[in-house]
Amino acid sequence: MSTDLGIATLLVRTVNHQDQYFNCKLVFVNLESVLGSKGYEIQSAETRQDGRGTAPALRIGTSYQQRLNVQIDTRLRLVDSNDTYFKHRLVFDNLEDNLKTHGFVVGSCSTREDGQHSPLAIRVTLSRR
Repeated sequence: MSTDLGIATLLVRTVNHQDQYFNCKLVFVNLESVLGSKGYEIQSAETRQDGRGTAPALRIGTSYQQRLNVQIDTRLRLVDSNDTYFKHRLVFDNLEDNLKTHGFVVGSCSTREDGQHSPLAIRVTLSRR
C-alpha cells in the first residue's frame, strides 16, 4: 500500500561517511518536523546522521566533492514494507533529479523504493501522532 504525503520542502545536507560502498550521508535535517506536520512520527530509521536522536539520513556513493546544504522540494510517499526490521519505506520521488540541479549525482545509495533506477527511499517505522 502506498500513501501520498504530498510535496515537502526538505533541508538536505551531506556529511562525510566512509565505509566499503559509500562516501557520504545525505542528511534530511528537517524531515522529522515535516512528517510531524503531516501527523507521523519516526519510531526507528535505518540510518541517521550520527545515531539515535540525530536526523535521518541515506548512505550515498558519489563523486561530488563539496558539502551540500540546500532546500529541495520533493514528493513524499509512504510505502508498506515486509522488511524484518522496518515497516515502511519513505520514498522521495524526484529527489534524485532535484539533487542533480545542484551538481550532486548519486552513484550508489543504501536504499531505493524498488531496486536500481527507482526513487531514493529510507527504511523507517512510522506511527501516527
